[in-house]
Amino acid sequence: MKVLLVSAFPPDPAPEANHALHMSEQLAKSGHTVYVLCKKGSIAATQPNIVVRAIIGDWSWSDLPRLAKCIKDCRPDVVLLLYLGWVFQHHPMITFLPTICKTVIPGVPCVTQFENIDEDLPRRSLLARALRKAMKLWAEEKNVHSLFGTLLRDSVRIIVLSSPHRDRLARHYSEVKGKSVILPPSPIIRVCLDQPATARQQVREAIGATERDFVLIYWGYIYPGKGVETLLEAFRIVCRRNENMRLILVGGSLEIPHNSGNNYVQMVQRLSENLGIADKVTWTGHFSWDSDEGSRYLHAGDVCVLPFDNGVSLNNSSLAAASTHGVPVISTELPDGRDEALEHGKNIYLCRPRNPEILADAIQLLRENAGLREHLRLGILDLARDWHRWEATTERLVGVLESAVSGGKVPGQEQSPSSVVTNEAGSSKKSISSAI
Repeated sequence: MKVLLVSAFPPDPAPEANHALHMSEQLAKSGHTVYVLCKKGSIAATQPNIVVRAIIGDWSWSDLPRLAKCIKDCRPDVVLLLYLGWVFQHHPMITFLPTICKTVIPGVPCVTQFENIDEDLPRRSLLARALRKAMKLWAEEKNVHSLFGTLLRDSVRIIVLSSPHRDRLARHYSEVKGKSVILPPSPIIRVCLDQPATARQQVREAIGATERDFVLIYWGYIYPGKGVETLLEAFRIVCRRNENMRLILVGGSLEIPHNSGNNYVQMVQRLSENLGIADKVTWTGHFSWDSDEGSRYLHAGDVCVLPFDNGVSLNNSSLAAASTHGVPVISTELPDGRDEALEHGKNIYLCRPRNPEILADAIQLLRENAGLREHLRLGILDLARDWHRWEATTERLVGVLESAVSGGKVPGQEQSPSSVVTNEAGSSKKSISSAI
């Protein structure tokens, strides 16, 4: 199968670029040929069966001829778009990709993977609005979305990274559920090949920690909404109760339009100093797309804390990284509903967001209760097996792409772990609460 993957690509700092890199490598390892259409300056192919076409300028209308020519030259069996609005500068051109594909090579299906659901409608110039209106008329206008163009209408399959994402898209277009598949991200980092115990010892020695220290890991980019200020305030509370506490924040800033990452990093670094905990906090900064540093730091941690302001779900690549490394995770509840794959007390410990006192209590509980840590470690390894291992992810992805090519049924909808809720859920939660 020939796949044309349309996405950001390293060294672009967006997490979606790394997601595309690892996805292309896994598809190539499975024997498929992958063409990657990306921006100028992207890295070359990392292995055979991958062809990188780094010809795009800024994903604007001026790139439309290059996009069409690439589709025509590659003649793929299927086109796969990894979509997130800000990665494409919120330009509407790419949101008409499924319709463009049908026009350039009739019969070639387009599959869109929504990396997140960015529902903010950007401000557009008069010319941009006029061009979009022309495209809307060309695309037959009906069910052309003001933000997502024809992605929802004309994509043969839609891949979402979690069930809350699917539900949000379904509010925009009711037919989404009938053609969507949940496919969470696997780790988008290079995995450390050293023995975990060796990596753990080396990292702890590097930051001046011993085996007597209880080491917390925050893993991922640092920008507004990640809840790092909540974590620092909770960490101060825990440090007052205990000696030998350490915190490692793994990752650098991410500059998202209208979301000043650098200013936020500077703010939380000053906060750690103002709270009097700076001597116990390590900031690793950004690491390269081809580095295994992120993996090594995860081996060094006793607990991973992901204190997101808006809650955690399967779409979070930080969760995937922690789960595949078997690190117990403390994170936060969604504001509405829940991701049914994440079970409090079984494979994750969930707190109310933006509440340092409650987060501190959760950290204290896991610090004192080795049995609970082990229970959560085994639970999150089960989560990794079901959802985050690249072998399983690639098999599901290939199934989705092949079904798009053949026109067959959407795979995985009948029996997916995230859509099956047993009658034992309530009783098991009660027993877990009692044990805690």
